[in-house]
Formats: sequence, C-alpha cells, structure tokens
Amino acid sequence: MRDDRGPWYLFTALILGFSLGLLLGWIVIPVRYVNTVPSKLRADMKDRYRALIAEAYMADGSIERATARLDLLGDPDKVAALALQAQRAIAENRPKSEVQALTRLMLTLSQGGTPPPLPTATSLQASPPISPSATIPSATDTLTPTPVVLISDTPVVVKRSSSPSPLSTAISTTQALTPTATLIPTGTPTPMPTPGAPFVLFEQKPICDDPQTTLMLQVETLDAARNPVPGVEVIVQWPENNEERFFTGLKPEISLGYADFAMSPGILYRVRVRDRVGDEGAAVADLSAPKCKTRAGEPFWGALKLTFVQPP
Repeated sequence: MRDDRGPWYLFTALILGFSLGLLLGWIVIPVRYVNTVPSKLRADMKDRYRALIAEAYMADGSIERATARLDLLGDPDKVAALALQAQRAIAENRPKSEVQALTRLMLTLSQGGTPPPLPTATSLQASPPISPSATIPSATDTLTPTPVVLISDTPVVVKRSSSPSPLSTAISTTQALTPTATLIPTGTPTPMPTPGAPFVLFEQKPICDDPQTTLMLQVETLDAARNPVPGVEVIVQWPENNEERFFTGLKPEISLGYADFAMSPGILYRVRVRDRVGDEGAAVADLSAPKCKTRAGEPFWGALKLTFVQPP
C-alpha cells in the first residue's frame, strides 16, 4: 500500500508539540525562581532593592556593606544607576527620604567612599553652665554626715540620741531644719548646634557662551565657606500651578552643589531653595531664559545661572 500523506504530517506534529510545550511551560507548570540572585530581578524590583540599600546606608553608614549589596545587582556603573534612579524618583514624586538616600549614597560612591560634606551649622549655642549652690568637697576634706530630711511644710525636729555621736553633737537638742534644695551638677552640658541661616541669592547671571540646545536653569548651592552643598531641594514654579522639585548633587561631575532644569522661552519662573533642615530662603521671581546673540548677530536663547550661598 502506498503512503500519499507527504511530509506535512511531520510539520503538524512539530507545531502541536511546540504548542503543547508552551502550554506546559507557561501555564500548567511555569518556572518558579527560588533563591535567585538580585541581578536576575526585573528593573522595577532592582529599583526597589537599590532604594532599600540606600536607606540602609543612611541608617548604619557602612559604605562597604552598601557596596557589597550593590555588587549583587550587577550594574556596570553603580554611580550612574543610582543617579538615574534618583532622577526617576523625583519625577515619580517618591518620598523625599528615598531621594535623599539615593543621592547621598551616589555622592559617597562617586568620591571613593568618602561621605560628602553636609550643610554645617554656622553657630553653636551652648546652654549656660550650671552653678552649684554648694561646694563639692575634695578628697582631702573631712566629710560630715548630713541627716536626711523629708521636704514638707512642717519643720522637722531632730532630737539628741542617748549615745553621743559626731552627728548629734553637731546639732542642737531641738533645732528646726528648713528644707533647702541643693543643685548637684551632673556634668558639662553638651552644646547643641542650631540650624544655619537659609540660603540667599548671591549671584544671577546669564550664560551666552554658545547656543544652547536645551534652555537650562542652572542652580548652585554653597555654604558659608563657599563649599558646594549637595542634597539641597530646589523648587521651581511657573504659571498655571506648575511645579518641579529636584536636588543638588545629582551631577557630581559638574559640582556637588549643582542642579539644572530645562526652561521654556518666554515663561517666567519662580525659584526657591530648601536646605536639609527645611529652612527656605527668599524666593527669586520673574526669571526667564535670557536673549543672546551669536558672533554673527543671530539671536538665540541662553541659559541662566543662580548661585545661592548660606551666610555665616
């Protein structure tokens, strides 16, 4: 008997087997990952893992432990990954603590494990020293026992005992004792730092060096010693209730106190900065992209740089 089916039944069997394999592998008995490495996580799970590492670093301050944990994610550039995630967190309105933790860890890694400087307090206010009302005897002095007296409205009468003692001879037979409070020093008070003054605008200048492909509002924050300050929140507002928030220090290759924002021509902006303790300086209003000209006289929109300084 002759078989006229041809080779098509082989292709049919192949397609049925492939479909059955997909059904079993994806639906009936899908693959379950157990105790896998963090580098196999999805991108969103990696972001969550990275944020937890940054928050743990803020709690314990161990850069070695944070680096070892970041190595498990397999990022080719850990600093760039943290910087990009911090920018995404700002755009997604993530909690400020998460953004600051990511920024702090990124800045520490970019400086070889050295934590960046924090805004320093410009003044220390110590509590007034406590003046004891009694002199503390030295080791060579002879200590005289003092009777324990309960403080009450009624004077306490101490009577002479039947057997003479140094204590009984030091006081009269019937002597009224007036309770007095004695202040005992507990140690030298520790000075508590007070927050520094809010940042103020130090310089505002247009930048017309070259035509800008993107209009930039550049912000730089400095402390009283003119050192860059990272982690300072910059708040930009413009009409129709628009607002953008970002932090300095996300571009350490430029400056630890640097941040920028893309402006639109002809729009007036209002800028203010907020330091790490929540103090805000005076807002700078009516800011717009400056009009510049090339050497050939062609107009273009330039950039604007604002420098904020924390006064002493």
